Amino acid sequence: MRCEAEVHDRVYAGENELKALADEIARLSIEVKLGGDHWREALETLSVRIERRRALQAQMDSLRWVLTSDAARLAG
Repeated sequence: MRCEAEVHDRVYAGENELKALADEIARLSIEVKLGGDHWREALETLSVRIERRRALQAQMDSLRWVLTSDAARLAG
């Protein structure tokens, strides 16, 4: 099924983006905690990345729901 393959591709791409976001969020969190010259810019970027992660996680949950079988949806 082409549609199912596209959903799987989107899930894979989303997982990769979530991993990249997690790495960047960790780095920015440290940068903000350490302070320094550009901590406010890091904080603003951190806020944007956290919001993107939240939105992407919701999207990923929806994509995974689409991939679950009807029986699994009814059971759980």
